[in-house]
Amino acid sequence: MNIINKTTKKRKNNRFSLGYIFLWKLILDMVYVFVITKEYAHWNMGLNFSFYKYISSFLIIVLLSIPIRKLQYDNTSSSIIIEFLSLAYFFPGCTLYAFNNLNNTFFIYLVAYWSLLLLFYYRMPKFNLSLFKFDTAMKSGFFYTLFFGIAITSLLLIARYSGLRFSLSLDDAYVWRRQLKGFEIPGIFNYIRVWSVIIVPIGIGYFWIMKKYILSILLIFLQVFQYGFDGYRSTLLYLFVTIAVLIFYNEEKRRLIPIAFISTGIFTLGEYLFRSKSFLANLLYFRSLLIPPLYGSYYMDFFSNHELDFLRTSILRRFGFVSPYANYAGFKDYTYLIGNIYNSSLEENANTGILGDAFANFGWASLLFYPFLVMILLKVLDYCTEDLDHKIKMIICFLVFVALTNGSLFQVLLTNGFLIICILSVLMKKNISLKTNKLN
Repeated sequence: MNIINKTTKKRKNNRFSLGYIFLWKLILDMVYVFVITKEYAHWNMGLNFSFYKYISSFLIIVLLSIPIRKLQYDNTSSSIIIEFLSLAYFFPGCTLYAFNNLNNTFFIYLVAYWSLLLLFYYRMPKFNLSLFKFDTAMKSGFFYTLFFGIAITSLLLIARYSGLRFSLSLDDAYVWRRQLKGFEIPGIFNYIRVWSVIIVPIGIGYFWIMKKYILSILLIFLQVFQYGFDGYRSTLLYLFVTIAVLIFYNEEKRRLIPIAFISTGIFTLGEYLFRSKSFLANLLYFRSLLIPPLYGSYYMDFFSNHELDFLRTSILRRFGFVSPYANYAGFKDYTYLIGNIYNSSLEENANTGILGDAFANFGWASLLFYPFLVMILLKVLDYCTEDLDHKIKMIICFLVFVALTNGSLFQVLLTNGFLIICILSVLMKKNISLKTNKLN
């Protein structure tokens, strides 16, 4: 009888999980039609509906919904990140394809890439690595040295170049961003500044769980100072998501991630209905969910008719290779060139993201290895975060997810702090496990 009840309950949960996925797609479409097209049509987000493309994208979502739904029953970092990417990149890409009439090249590549990504997730075995075999005290010492070395250096840089600006204003963000471009920050220190934006949210969660509340609060102030310095909305988004995870998230809610997305959509629609504008529409939907796949379509459109870069803008330039797009038409690289061509902006670069980066460098051939490389990175992250507290793991997964949707593969590894995150995760693993056991 118990077996029958468990089977019935599992089937019911499966139906609910699939229902949440399709409800999220419906809410996403509604936000795009009723909010985004009215507020951001000047960003090439107009309403140009294609019934054929809507049916095509819906059928693909139906086909991939089963493997995407199964991700909810795994608690590894890779499963969480792929679920995030599916709900917040693949689904918005399908929405743009249908409602903004994006080209078929983008959609075919998107579907092929996602199918391979899911295939490698289910087929690639778990990694068993042996890293940092130090005792607990030594690990803790390395963690504190690395973490606070980066955080304090960032604080000193902010004080040196702009002063400590405590503001949550979105209106001044572009002014601060332009100021940042004018600062001549030495290369290594600029890397440290970017790393700090990534690791401080992890520190906020880590020290909060360790009941070191004063340290967490000080780090919250530091993250706001970092937003006042760089002007990037993602810096602010990291902070808000970290606080939300600490307050609302627990391991039992792992399967409710689609509901969190649905809730933001309902709130955005309600906010726009009563205020005729929406904070979440700007910060979350426009910037974080719709811009990345839209930019990905720009790269596919451009590089379908132009010479591929073959990593000459990224890693190979360190070895003397020169990109054909270096200083092309007066632009620093192809990210600024595409920003100008498609957005008519002389200053704004178009972030590549996982699809744009792959296609810009290797075109259709990138499908042969880019999804595989991404999955290797995620499996390494699984090893590094295996024993972490579930709240810390969720914060890390969100940070890596955002990095993948915005940056190139090598940017994610180095500039966007993936390697630093892996190192810190390994160093704090036993420390946090012992501490949380004592608290429980």
